[in-house]
Amino acid sequence: MGIEEKHSGKVVGLCGLLQRDYFEFPDLGFALLPQFRGLGYVFAAAQMTLESRLAKANKIILATTLPNNIASIKTLRKLGFDSVGDIEVHAERVKLMMRTNGYSARASSESGIQ
Repeated sequence: MGIEEKHSGKVVGLCGLLQRDYFEFPDLGFALLPQFRGLGYVFAAAQMTLESRLAKANKIILATTLPNNIASIKTLRKLGFDSVGDIEVHAERVKLMMRTNGYSARASSESGIQ
C-alpha cells in the first residue's frame, strides 16, 4: 500500500506484507522518502497493515532490516517485534525480527528460516 502525505495526498512511501520465497511466513516491509522520516508515517501504515485480515491470519509476521538501521528497529519494536538474530539474505547480513499474533512462539525454528 502506498503511504500518502496527509496534506497533499502525495505518495511518499510504501508499506505492506511480502511473501518471500526464503521465508515460511510473510514479512512486513516499508520504505519512505528521506524527508518524511520521523513523522510517524511508517508506524501508522505498519500498524494498519498489521491490523489487516491478512496479517491476523498469520500467527507469525517477520521483518528484516539492516543491523545499523536504528530507526527501523525502534519502529519494529514499538509494533511488537522482537529480535530473533542476524541472518544472511542474498549475501547481506540483516537483522531478523518476529511478531507473534497471540501465540507464544518465540523459537527461531518457527521463523521459517532454513
